[in-house]
Amino acid sequence: MQRWEYQWVVVPHSLGKMKVGGDKVRARDHVNDLGEQGWELVAVEQGWPGAGISDYILFFKRPRA
Repeated sequence: MQRWEYQWVVVPHSLGKMKVGGDKVRARDHVNDLGEQGWELVAVEQGWPGAGISDYILFFKRPRA
């Protein structure tokens, strides 16, 4: 049976820069890096709906090694 590992990333509503490991990086670059590491985007949720402008939560999965 296939086993999966999961992770999520919080992306600012501006889709601009985000903090990753203490560094500020472009959200697009970070998501592309995850794809190169085998992570597949499986869902996107609005962080706190109804609270005005909110961040996005991106959910990823990849096969467990």
